[in-house]
Amino acid sequence: MRDDHGMDSHDRKLLDDVEQHGWHVLKILADENGPQFCYSVGMYHSLRHPEIITFGLDLMVGHRLINEAGRLAREGKPVPVGRQYDGLLEGFPVIFKPVAKEHYRNYFGYALWFYRSDEFDALQCIWPDRDNRWPWEEKFNPHWKPQQPLLQ
Repeated sequence: MRDDHGMDSHDRKLLDDVEQHGWHVLKILADENGPQFCYSVGMYHSLRHPEIITFGLDLMVGHRLINEAGRLAREGKPVPVGRQYDGLLEGFPVIFKPVAKEHYRNYFGYALWFYRSDEFDALQCIWPDRDNRWPWEEKFNPHWKPQQPLLQ
């Protein structure tokens, strides 16, 4: 049910989380269009840190990873961009790469609503396969490739 401002309970929850915690994490289930993913809304507003999206991980793992990256940003230790980073995904490094704005409409719907524009930055948290190969490498596990579209 929508209130007098046209917001429903999901909208209010997002706004409350951004106000109380600095961001909100959305967990999107896989469907015929693509894999499950998680993304933040509010980090850019609260911390001037890019929003974060990650694909193909267990939704709770993705949620925790985003929260940990936000905690680090709040402490003045933002995640590095474009190089391997340990400590966010147990047993594996990750790499954060900028998301091209052309992908915002497909993957950052609630962020577009929150900011009322695409005037925010976003990073994709990319993970390797079990042999520590990255999705852009030739021998990356082909079964995992559809689980992690690259948004660069």
